[in-house]
Amino acid sequence: MGLPSDRNMILEMRLLMFSTGQPHPLAEQPIIFITTTTVFIGYTLVSIEIVGDFLALLIISKEEQDENEDMFFLVRWKKGETYHVSVSGLQHDPRGPGHRSYLMF
Repeated sequence: MGLPSDRNMILEMRLLMFSTGQPHPLAEQPIIFITTTTVFIGYTLVSIEIVGDFLALLIISKEEQDENEDMFFLVRWKKGETYHVSVSGLQHDPRGPGHRSYLMF
């Protein structure tokens, strides 16, 4: 049985210039669709790194019983292209519960 539609959300990224708050002039699409997912419940960590033309977006659910899985996206921010990168090798982290280690292939 699926989740009610009010539990779904669209995740998108808006690329703005810090100095003006206007859409970034190098972005062909200043609003980039990332994914549709269920509403995040509990504590969620979001990490963004920009390296040249690429933006890495990592979303980690810190709740053990949260129905959302961790997600990693690689975004070509100038072109507006999004790639959902699978995360394989979710492993126990010796730092204890709530810490995760990833092996990316």
